[in-house]
Amino acid sequence: MKVVILAGGKGIRLGDKYKNIPKPFVKIRKTSIIEKLIIFFNFYGYNEFVICCDNRVNIAKKLINKSLINNNKIKFVNTGQNSNTSLRIFKVKKYIKDENFFLTYGDGISDIDLNQLVTSHKKNKKLITISCYPFTPDKGILKFNQNKNSYKFYEKTIMKDYWVNIGFFIINKKILDKIGSNNISFEETLLKKHITKNKVNFYKHKGMWQYLDTAKDLQKLKKLEKLNLL
Repeated sequence: MKVVILAGGKGIRLGDKYKNIPKPFVKIRKTSIIEKLIIFFNFYGYNEFVICCDNRVNIAKKLINKSLINNNKIKFVNTGQNSNTSLRIFKVKKYIKDENFFLTYGDGISDIDLNQLVTSHKKNKKLITISCYPFTPDKGILKFNQNKNSYKFYEKTIMKDYWVNIGFFIINKKILDKIGSNNISFEETLLKKHITKNKVNFYKHKGMWQYLDTAKDLQKLKKLEKLNLL
């Protein structure tokens, strides 16, 4: 199975220091998230990658460790500066030949069990498998009871029955025929549509997951790496 990585993130919330570097290629300490993703998929035996870059594709190539390039089959593709997720996938369609492929965001890392993810996808026989994680807000929550004029305070607690998409998908190539050249969101269009048609399998992951969006997230990732948790 090929691994398609969406790596066109602008990283505008990381600050001026990283404004010229695609977000997935920002170094955590010594290694970027996209390098960690490649190593992670290698552990499970996957070494064919299609990286959906923006117009900074030449910068991206220089930021990948040469040993990873030499030991893997990596295709860097310029999928445009302002392309949305669906359009980026459309632009790499010709590189995907297998029945199924992985799709993942280049700005998040997890210890999800890929073998179990694949097993879940095949067992449930859906067109898309999406991995999800328990939603925990980064702020405390107040729940008001208007009738009793009282409230309860929950400090960054897991929200029961609420899950977030963490971006480790397995997708059947039949979906590629439904992806057109319109610059639209894969999540807001195809994913929602197939959920309503009961063609999406949900794989629940409760282990480690951390994404990179802001400078605060970068510090979290650095701490995790320092503790050898990445």
